[in-house]
Amino acid sequence: MEFTITFTELFLITLYLMAPLLAILGILIVILGLIVSRLEKWTRFDGLYWSLITATTVGYGDIRAMRKRSRAISVVIA
Repeated sequence: MEFTITFTELFLITLYLMAPLLAILGILIVILGLIVSRLEKWTRFDGLYWSLITATTVGYGDIRAMRKRSRAISVVIA
């Protein structure tokens, strides 16, 4: 039981310390998704959907970037 409590405390401390980095990365993914949606003339939802699918490396393939700039941004997101 002591190990579980120690692990939980350390996990929460680490999560607290990593929260700013995770927030910055999340905001960056959203901003880049909106940029690509403008370049590709997609809706905002499609751009956000594409960026989140790319960032999580699921890559369904139903929406994909066709322009060179958009493809370069997808490399940054991934």
